Amino acid sequence: MKIAFITLDFLPEQIGGGEVYAHNLAKRMQDLGHDVLIVRRIVGASEDYAIENRNFNGLKIFAIKTVASPKSAWVKDQRLYSLARDFFQKNKPDIIHVFLFAGMLSIVEAARDFGISVVMTALEFGMFCAKFQLNRKDGELCNGLMVETKCTECLLESYSPRQRFVFNSTRFLPAALVGKMRDVSNQVVSFDPLLATEIRAKLGALKSNWAKASELIDVVIAPSRVMKRMYVLNGFPQEKIRLSPYGVTGPPQRTVKGPKTDSRVTFGYVGRLHHSKGIDVLINAFKEIKNENVRLVLYGPLPKGEPDGYLRSIMDLAKTDSRIELRGSVTQAEIGIVHENIDVLVVPSTWYENAPLTVLEAFRYGTPVICSDVDGITEFVENGVNGLVFRRNDTESLVAAMLSLVNDKNLLDKLRAETRGLKSVEENADELMDLYSGLIGHHLKVDETTQDIREVR
Repeated sequence: MKIAFITLDFLPEQIGGGEVYAHNLAKRMQDLGHDVLIVRRIVGASEDYAIENRNFNGLKIFAIKTVASPKSAWVKDQRLYSLARDFFQKNKPDIIHVFLFAGMLSIVEAARDFGISVVMTALEFGMFCAKFQLNRKDGELCNGLMVETKCTECLLESYSPRQRFVFNSTRFLPAALVGKMRDVSNQVVSFDPLLATEIRAKLGALKSNWAKASELIDVVIAPSRVMKRMYVLNGFPQEKIRLSPYGVTGPPQRTVKGPKTDSRVTFGYVGRLHHSKGIDVLINAFKEIKNENVRLVLYGPLPKGEPDGYLRSIMDLAKTDSRIELRGSVTQAEIGIVHENIDVLVVPSTWYENAPLTVLEAFRYGTPVICSDVDGITEFVENGVNGLVFRRNDTESLVAAMLSLVNDKNLLDKLRAETRGLKSVEENADELMDLYSGLIGHHLKVDETTQDIREVR
């Protein structure tokens, strides 16, 4: 079977849970004898659109070079659409599987022109949130329901008072007129007083994209209940959604670490060093533990140049405590070594998580998890059973959870004994091959009269 994986980002340039998951799945399907094509989008320096052939870890990558991303990830890019049509006509995949949908609308529409079935693993909340994070400036979390007035007010929070005033003064004028006004103002002044008016275009594109999502996508795989709930909440056909957590790499059998034999407790973090991940909450909580027999090891991508404001603050915080080690990214081959050297994984996210790969990998390696009480994690981490749960963005609550393990080694052994292996990437690949075969078989059956699977639709 020829399978095209469609994703905005991929290894090695971007290292995140979605990219790692897509890579591991592609490698497994390739090992099973299938032809896997990775189609990703990159922003080039020139105005030319082209497909650049690459290779990473034995996988064929077709990097579509485009100009800068459009103002909204959901705006159709006609030149990208035409290039994608040529690609599908030449390569003729049997099915496409979308992982990171942002900016991929044009590619998916091109695939549908040839009757190719589309499966999507719902990795991101951007399908119903223009900010992609479902959190407000005041720190509160959104329930995921798209309501134009609510979404508008949320987006406005990130603009200046002057820009918000201009937006409110022009929000009932025709969009075309406002666009002309913005063009004229930008020719007169050096700043963009009508910048906030782009909100209308962003929400319009998002709404339009969502309206045809169920037509473009045959099956949505939701890795967590919170993701499935939000799709249903926004009207996506429930019969097209399958709840299925990611398959992860790891030991061939469920692993449980043996009893703790030394007195030192090592807390670990693995993931992006981003403010939504709550790294500052973790470091501040750890610094409250006055015990020389503990340490904290942070694994995450470090910048080659000058770090941004948040990462700089994290690095500065870490430097003030010799018990904290800030390390760089780890490869998939090194994940096992990470879990051999930590006693518990801490996931202090301040926003929704969607079955984070780091948690599932921890359980495969027999490592218990301390996590914040956000949906998407707590359906896997059960407080007092295979981990501990603390109140989101609450340093004191996290300190209490960490101290309970420092002061009670028996509790750590108990949590280790209850870690769950969950499913492997091999089992996940088998599930997906059954799904692919069913969709392709359906199209073949429908198309018996035309003998052309590509033109079923």
